[in-house]
Amino acid sequence: MKISRLAALTAVILPLLPAFGAVASESVGFTSGSVRETFTSTSSGGFEDAIVMLPDDDAAVHQLQSQMRKRAQAFARGDFVDPTNPHGDLVPGLREMRDQWNKMHVQYENLPRGSRVRYTSSDPVMVEALHQWFTARAVNKIR
Repeated sequence: MKISRLAALTAVILPLLPAFGAVASESVGFTSGSVRETFTSTSSGGFEDAIVMLPDDDAAVHQLQSQMRKRAQAFARGDFVDPTNPHGDLVPGLREMRDQWNKMHVQYENLPRGSRVRYTSSDPVMVEALHQWFTARAVNKIR
């Protein structure tokens, strides 16, 4: 049986997640094209920063902010269908986020060269799901 790259990486990462989630303010990230994405786990969830790395590319900044704002608004109402994510429910944590979206608060803010989306919850299962989702997205470079 052929194992997908995502499944193989998930098998390696999942055993490490309890230690990852226990550390407040642990960051992972990647650069895709001209955008640097960073995922920072906190004790109540975490935040995702997306920054345009090219100086003076205001059009790219505005486009990124618009995309991230729309995604945050959709996630806040429980809509986790994301056309930039071809992996769907295979991404660790996403299924739990879909099933319990009303236990998560999503807040968007503009940053000077990009955006920040903050995900918070008082539910430990949701916080763990967010940490798994952050790690999987960073490792698999999923925007």
